[in-house]
Amino acid sequence: MVKYEGNLVVPGEVVAVIEEFLPSLNVYEVSGNVIAKVVGLIKVDMENKELTVEPLNRNKPLLPSPGDTVRAMVTSIRSPAVVADIFEIEGKGNLSTPLTGVLYVPNISTSKVRDIYEVMRVGDVIRAKIIKGKAPPYLISTKGKEYGVILAFCPHCLKPLTLKGYNLYCKNCKLNFKRKVSLLYMLK
Repeated sequence: MVKYEGNLVVPGEVVAVIEEFLPSLNVYEVSGNVIAKVVGLIKVDMENKELTVEPLNRNKPLLPSPGDTVRAMVTSIRSPAVVADIFEIEGKGNLSTPLTGVLYVPNISTSKVRDIYEVMRVGDVIRAKIIKGKAPPYLISTKGKEYGVILAFCPHCLKPLTLKGYNLYCKNCKLNFKRKVSLLYMLK
């Protein structure tokens, strides 16, 4: 009656009878039947006569962990915090749904921030580090030269700003803007 090794099974499915195999990981026995606990693939240990189901992790959502570098878009600013939608984890991929990140003033820069609107604006794309959180909202930081704004747009004409010295510059409006800019700013 045993299903073949490598077969896909779902929770509640009978995979063997107790006379053939002993239940091991992710299976249990009821009335002499060995039943799957999880969606997975059958693995058989012929030496010990044990049967396990190895879970499938294909649909495991991509979530950031403390220490991960992320990219996010600033969605709102309310002193003392910046709220951003995290859309990418560097080295791991893009998120299917953006996750909320919160950036408090003390985590923006190593220098003193007098006005939060001088360092970030709604619509800015930032590079940040996850410093705390296992679920949204994640606490993020842009301290360090490699972290900060990596793409910004002119508030007047909405054209991308280019890096000119330590400020961002709109070629269309001929205006300078202050930001906490990353060394990795995209338009130089």
